[in-house]
Amino acid sequence: MIFRPICLGFLAAATTTAFTPSFTRRLPTTTNLRSTTEETVAEADKKNVEQTEDTSREKVMTFSYDMSTETKYEKPTYPGTGNGMSGGGDGQEEYDVIVIGSGMGGLTCGALSAKYGSKVLVLESHIKVGGSAHTFTRVHNGEKYSFEVGPSIFEGLDKPSLNPLRMIFDILEEEMPVITYKGLGFWTPEGYWRFPIGDKQAFEDLLTKQCGDDGPKAIREWNALRDRLKTLGGSTTAVALLNLRQDAG
Repeated sequence: MIFRPICLGFLAAATTTAFTPSFTRRLPTTTNLRSTTEETVAEADKKNVEQTEDTSREKVMTFSYDMSTETKYEKPTYPGTGNGMSGGGDGQEEYDVIVIGSGMGGLTCGALSAKYGSKVLVLESHIKVGGSAHTFTRVHNGEKYSFEVGPSIFEGLDKPSLNPLRMIFDILEEEMPVITYKGLGFWTPEGYWRFPIGDKQAFEDLLTKQCGDDGPKAIREWNALRDRLKTLGGSTTAVALLNLRQDAG
C-alpha cells in the first residue's frame, strides 16, 4: 500500500516523535546524502555567497540550517547526490505501508499506520523531514533571522481540544510543548495593530482607540460577529473533524 499525501484535513506536527513513534522500532538515523559547503570566503558585510549556476533539485539543495556559528555565509549551498534521506538497511525489507513524502500529512499517515500495527516506511527526498512545518534561518549584516516555511502558529493545542492536530497527538500518546500567547500583531496599510488575547475590555479599548468616533459602532459590530460565530461554532463541538469523511464533497 503506497500513499502520496498532498494535503490532509488532519495534520500532525513535523516532529521526530510523530515520524518514528516511541512504540515502534526505531531505524538507524543514517543518511546516504553527502554534502559539501561552498568554500568561497565572503565577509559578513558583502552579498550572499554566489550560488551554483545549475540550481536544479538533483544538483543543489538549500535547506534549513543553523547559521548562528557561520555568519560569514549568508546562504550556504549544498550539492546533493539525489539519494535523499535513508533509514539504513539494504533496501530489501518489506513494508505494509509506504508513504511518499514526510510532510505533515505524510507523518500523520505513517505514525497512525504504525500505531495500529503496520510496518511503515516513510520516504523523503529532502534533507529534513517536516515539509512546511519546519523553519530555516538566514544571517544578514551579522543578524540572525528565523522564518517559518509554513504556519507560524498552531492554535487550540491545549487540552481538551477539538483541534485535529491535538487529536493526532492524543491518539499517538505524544506530548509537545505549548505556550499561551498574549496577543497578535498585524501590519496593514493603515498601520500596526496589536490585539490582546483574552481580555474583552482591552480589545474594546483598542477598537475605540483605532476607530475614534466610530469606536462604539465598531464594538457593536464586533459583538454581533461574536454572537454569530458562537452559533456557527456549535457544529465544531458537535462533531470532531476526524470523524468527518474526507470524500463527502
